[in-house]
Order: sequence, then structure tokens, then C-alpha cells
Amino acid sequence: DLIVMGSEVGVQDFRPEEVAYKGRLMPGKLLLVDTREGRIIPDAEIKDDIAHRRPYGEWVERNRINIEEIPFKGEAADALSDAEMQRLHGMFGYTREDVGSIIKVTAETGQEPTSSMGTDTPLAVFSDKPQRLFNYFKQTFAQVTNPPIDSIREELVMTLTSFIGSQRNLLDETPEHCRMIKYLHPVFLNSDVEKLRKYNNPDFRAETVSMIFPVSQGADGLEKALDRLCDEAERRVDSGFSVLILSDRGADADNAPIPSLLACSAVHHHLIRVKKRTRVGIVVETAEAREVMHIALLFGYGANAVNPYGALATIRHLYYGGALMQGLNFPKAQENYIKANEKAILKILSKMGISTLRSYRGAQV
Repeated sequence: DLIVMGSEVGVQDFRPEEVAYKGRLMPGKLLLVDTREGRIIPDAEIKDDIAHRRPYGEWVERNRINIEEIPFKGEAADALSDAEMQRLHGMFGYTREDVGSIIKVTAETGQEPTSSMGTDTPLAVFSDKPQRLFNYFKQTFAQVTNPPIDSIREELVMTLTSFIGSQRNLLDETPEHCRMIKYLHPVFLNSDVEKLRKYNNPDFRAETVSMIFPVSQGADGLEKALDRLCDEAERRVDSGFSVLILSDRGADADNAPIPSLLACSAVHHHLIRVKKRTRVGIVVETAEAREVMHIALLFGYGANAVNPYGALATIRHLYYGGALMQGLNFPKAQENYIKANEKAILKILSKMGISTLRSYRGAQV
């Protein structure tokens, strides 16, 4: 009637004939001592009991939807003229390096571009030049507590698989808990965003909230626009929408885009403060994000999915302008860009000892 659990062998001295059973707690196994029944319940019995309490498989089968199953018709790629592309690049501060050394290389190779380690650019906070908000952030790294993971060799425990929709009470179990849209690729193509926009399903109503403000109002206009954005997001949640698409489409000479990281984090934290964040998913539709650090930061500050439509429009423009390598078609170039960014996101997670994007999302590391 005595159980001893210790960090290593030898913490207590017992004669061998006194020991009924000894062993170690195996990875992924549970140790349950039931004091009422007076026995140690085996791992398999515990899990079998829990797995059969509800018809979970049936609930998932009836309620969960894969994003690939949502019907979509029409063209969802941005076909921009040279002048329109130039305006988009100017408005969101694309450099020649962004286009030629990052987006083009990523689309052609399906790999994150490599470059030299050195950088002689000043920290954003010390710079005299305008900087994107993304540039003010550096990822902290896990020292001792969370050892890094090898995201390639240990891919079995790594995943970007995510779900979007209204989450239910964590302390309850109902079929409605499974009413979510599942997606394997959190970096969305334009068609994925359009699927959510046009999906005629009362359980997954999506609404677009604009991330722009009048240039004429200056800095005051930005602050007012953020307040409006948060209020509008909360109203949409109260109206029963389960997906919010924060979009900077519509930005032009008179209307400036709110920095996507600022908009995403403001809405995320506002909804947390009013206790409504779990009722809605946030998709950020922005031309500002074009490299993996930008996308990872948006996830880190609350985005469920990111659609870098500016980078995808640039890839299309490069393709139809004959700037991509021969034999590479536009869909494959888009696929390469998504694949490279998602592989790099896994690498970012692995440095922190985090194995799923769901654990990284909103963690602000």
C-alpha cells in the first residue's frame, strides 16, 4: 500500500522482496493511482476510458470542414499593371532586395533565401530613417528551459495545422466544439481568403474589416482608426461573425494602411480584454508582409492565418514579365513561396522548443 515516485533510482532503500513492481514513467504515458479502488490504473485503460466517453469521431465527421472542401469559383489572383504594381510597392515600402533577393528567390527555389550573417543597418529604434513596425522586433530565444527541436528530423511532432471558427467553453464537451474549419497551410493564398468570404454557411460567417485611415488626418487619424478598428471588430463578433478578415486592400494616395502588425495586435488584445477573442478567428490580408519574419510576427501577435497578397501579386507580375526562371508556372511559383515560408516558420518555432503553431500563436516571443 505504498507507492514511491522519485526523480532517480535509489531515493529510498527497500529490500527486493518488499517491492511488488518497479519501473519508469515512459514518454507519453500516464501514472494514475486510484485511492478509492486501491490500485494503479494502467495507461491504456485510462486512455480507452476517456476516448469512449463521447462519440468524438462522429462529432468531428459531422461538424469539421477542411478548407479544401469549401467550393470556390473564379479568379483570385491579383493581375496588376506595371503602374499599379509600382504604386503597391511604393505604398508598402518594397525594396529592390525584397523583390529580387527574397520574393523572386523564394518563388523559384521553394527555400528561404540565404545571405551573409553580417548586417550594418542600425537597430530600428536608433535609425534616422522610417522603419516598418516589424523591424522593431527580435525573437527572444529559449535558454535552458526549452531545448530547440530539429524541425526536419522531428517533423512527427511539428505541425502548422490550425483551425478557425468560434471556440466553445473549454470545460464542456459538445458536438458544436468540433464546428471548425481545418487548414494545413496558415499562409493563405488569395483563393483561401475568398473561400471564407463567400462561404455560405451560417456557422462560418466572415466579415472584412478595413485597416486603412485617411492620410489627411495624420497621426491622430491613425489613433482614431485603431479605436474604430477595435470597436468594429467587437461589433462584428457580437453580430455572430466567426471570422474577421483584417484587410489593407483599398489603400491609396488618400488612405494609408495601418501597419498590419499594429492592427492585428490591437484587435487581438482588445477582444481578449472584452473576453470575446475565442469567439472569432482573425485572418490578416495584407500587402505589407512579404518575408517569413513578418508572417511569424503576425502569428505571434494573434493572427490565425496570413494572406500576403502583395508578395503573391509580385510573383504573378514577375512570372508574366518573364522574370522567373524558365519552366516554372505561376501556380508552382506561388506554391514554392508558401512552402518556403511555412518551412521557415517551423524553423522559428523549433528554435523556441515549440512544436505547434497553435502554441506559438499569440505567445509574443
